[in-house]
This record gives sequence, structure tokens and C-alpha cells, in this order.
Amino acid sequence: MDPIDGYVEEVFSRYQSLPEQEKEVLKTIPDTPFAAPLGKLLGPEMGDLFSTILSQDTPEEQVVEPTTLQDQVQPRRMGLGSR
Repeated sequence: MDPIDGYVEEVFSRYQSLPEQEKEVLKTIPDTPFAAPLGKLLGPEMGDLFSTILSQDTPEEQVVEPTTLQDQVQPRRMGLGSR
């Protein structure tokens, strides 16, 4: 596994362990002036992760089976081979 993929997996795992209230706070970031600079700072790898996180609108009553980030976000190819 690529080191960046491992890091993205770890961040996703940390997100999943947050209390629901803190997850809701994170979901408000795209509506703030902090979103664009954070996106530039964290890069496309984390952008994909946050897109996945923000698209998760699962009601609390619904049971969701554990998944990995690999199941939800495909890594972007970089370099000349990605054309």
C-alpha cells in the first residue's frame, strides 16, 4: 500500500470514530472561507476523502456495515501514466 493511501485510511478511521456532533461540525466546513485554503493545503488525496465524508448522509437509525475507504474512494493516478 502506498504510504499516502495508508494515511488517508487512518484519517478516515479517525473520522468514523468521532461523535456525531463533531462529524456535523466537519460537514459545515465547505460553507466557510476555510474550505478553499484547506483544499489547497491538503491536496486532492484528502479532497477525495472529504468528498466521501461529506456525501455520507446516513440517518442515525440506519445500521451501516463497516467499510474501508478503499471501497469508497479510488485513488487518483498521478504522472504521465494517468493520461
